[in-house]
Amino acid sequence: MNGVGLAILAGVATVGVIFCNLLAFAAQGTPAVVMTIVFAGVPLVNAAVSLAVDTPQAGGLRWQFIVGLQLAIFGGCMVTIYRPGM
Repeated sequence: MNGVGLAILAGVATVGVIFCNLLAFAAQGTPAVVMTIVFAGVPLVNAAVSLAVDTPQAGGLRWQFIVGLQLAIFGGCMVTIYRPGM
């Protein structure tokens, strides 16, 4: 039953993300901006949940993981600040 509950929770979260995408497009968001923020945000949420569920020991995170998170955050910020096609 634990897996079923997590699957239902994941389905509800997916519906929420889809609804937020529709709201972004309804607010005149261009596909380049909305999809870039979504595709940069999903790995960040995945990393945060994974770290919350299974916290590594001190020094357990590799530098590639940290750099990847920083690049995803930087990319999302750059697209938000300098919107393409505007």
